Amino acid sequence: MDNYEWLDKKTPRSVDQLRLWPANPRLTPDEQHTTLSDYTEDFTLEEADRVSFIDLAKAIAKKGFIPFDPIIVWQSPENEKFYVAEGNRRVLILKLLRNPSKAPRQYRGLFRNLALQIDLESISKVMVNVAPSFEESIWYINQRNNNSSLQRSWGRVQQHRWVNDLFVRFGGDIEKIKDITNFGQGDLESIIRVLKIKDFVDKPEVAEQLGDDILTRAKARNFPVTILERLLSSPEVREKWGVEYDGVNVNIVSNKKSFYNLFADLIKKIVQRDTVYKDAPDRITTRTVTTHLKDILAGLPEVNFEKDDEGDTDEQKVVNNSVKKTDVEGIEEEPELTIEEQRALIKNDPNRAFLIPNFYEINTTNYRLNGLFQELQKIRLTHKNCIGACLRVLLDLSVLNYINNEGIETDIASAYKVSFRDVQLKKRIEFIKTNKLTDQTKKIAARLLDENSEYSLDVLNGYVHGKDIHYLTKSFLNNFWNFLFPLFDLFLDIKEKND
Repeated sequence: MDNYEWLDKKTPRSVDQLRLWPANPRLTPDEQHTTLSDYTEDFTLEEADRVSFIDLAKAIAKKGFIPFDPIIVWQSPENEKFYVAEGNRRVLILKLLRNPSKAPRQYRGLFRNLALQIDLESISKVMVNVAPSFEESIWYINQRNNNSSLQRSWGRVQQHRWVNDLFVRFGGDIEKIKDITNFGQGDLESIIRVLKIKDFVDKPEVAEQLGDDILTRAKARNFPVTILERLLSSPEVREKWGVEYDGVNVNIVSNKKSFYNLFADLIKKIVQRDTVYKDAPDRITTRTVTTHLKDILAGLPEVNFEKDDEGDTDEQKVVNNSVKKTDVEGIEEEPELTIEEQRALIKNDPNRAFLIPNFYEINTTNYRLNGLFQELQKIRLTHKNCIGACLRVLLDLSVLNYINNEGIETDIASAYKVSFRDVQLKKRIEFIKTNKLTDQTKKIAARLLDENSEYSLDVLNGYVHGKDIHYLTKSFLNNFWNFLFPLFDLFLDIKEKND
């Protein structure tokens, strides 16, 4: 082992000056991470990660920063900046506590409140261990995130990516990687092979069949690579698909066109296993690849072992083209709508069955707000009284969420010279309209506050306190949501799912 005396030496470094590590295996590869908001959204992508991140932030705010585990940094020779090799989540939280406005919108209120609970000067600097180089820090990174560690280790996908990074960094030197990771050669070769197979999604023959949304999700860090790993651990599957291994190399001995066709279909089914294929008999999960392997194989396209085409001659191309033209001549088919076009039709349909289309989602730490939003995607508009009242409550909670995130409770209380809790919704919206909104959203807020407007706050209040049923038709409620959508989008940061 090399000399690791630097692990015994701690040096104070400015939190604001430390740089986060953009190649961290916890992050989604191929995505840009240039702002604290980018890092935060990636570190909280999964629900378990989000809860852990928030719990850690609350603990630091309550008890102060207690350096139980070392923060490892190295100095880049290119720009002489110090980058965090180990402790990125902790440093990120310290940065957000010192500057809550740089958090994603849904977390700004949380970090503003937490920042009030801690002496910010006490977290202006942290003690770090400075590794002589990034290479010198590799050993510690591996020990800290090894499955045998008592600390919070990387997940399977993150360990896979880390091994792959080492494979590239050390030019495929398996012996070197074995020394660093303590993995056996068989384990290392298996990890590298499955990552090579996963990267088939980048081949044009596969990517063009997936489309942008599915391709993005297939390349995301939370793609369940263990499903591929378990499938291809079966000799039966490898033989059927024509996949052969030679050390870390993967050879496709079947017809490549048919294999890539199968692989594209496989990726679609894995990515959409919890949506499109949720109830399918050949649904692909880490469990069903063992219990329902025959169903899964039967549901995928066949792979043949015909010799790959070397390329058609010009004469063959003419023949093929003429055949295709003859086959389709005289047949007029309506073009298939894209996902965006389908969603646009639903958004603009005044007779849709649900107030909020199910392809919308919000990311908030407010459990009640998140729950109400999701319930309005499930309750049919035949329950119009319920929907109307819930829309009024959703607006109230959304406005409060925006106020908390922007940290303007005190400003509103001062403006109306009363406790913030005593400021009515109408005045809260009025303050936001005057001080925060521009262009379209400002006009919408003005109409909402106009009691003579068809889509007014008075009408929303009537859903809770009034007797009039004139504004309780399905089309009116849907149009009311459409009218308010730009405001809700601002207050809740609504996004469309990638399904």
